Amino acid sequence: MTFMPARRTLLHHEKHDRSFNCRRTATATERAERHLLFALPGSAAFDGLDRPWWQLAGAAAATLLQTWAARRRRRRDLAQIDRQTLRDAGIDPGIAAFEAAQPFWRPSLPLRDIGR
Repeated sequence: MTFMPARRTLLHHEKHDRSFNCRRTATATERAERHLLFALPGSAAFDGLDRPWWQLAGAAAATLLQTWAARRRRRRDLAQIDRQTLRDAGIDPGIAAFEAAQPFWRPSLPLRDIGR
């Protein structure tokens, strides 16, 4: 069975008013979207979206390069730590050696098992 919405009968002034067709009220979905998107003051999710795409791409590239440099530094420092210090810190030396050998573009692995 299909749902058939009830027909709305137009009032006399609505039949002859040409501007009636141009006016449209917001639907409940549109009101909810407006509330969610624009009623959040200072939402960081929408910061910078008014900028051109090339500025956003430049900022994303700079962030990626900073992340890669930080990974490279951390892995270089991890390779210089001796086995006894790693064991004292609760890090398996084999996992530390594996992590230190990873290229900078690969995400970091957890060095400690949190569940222990």
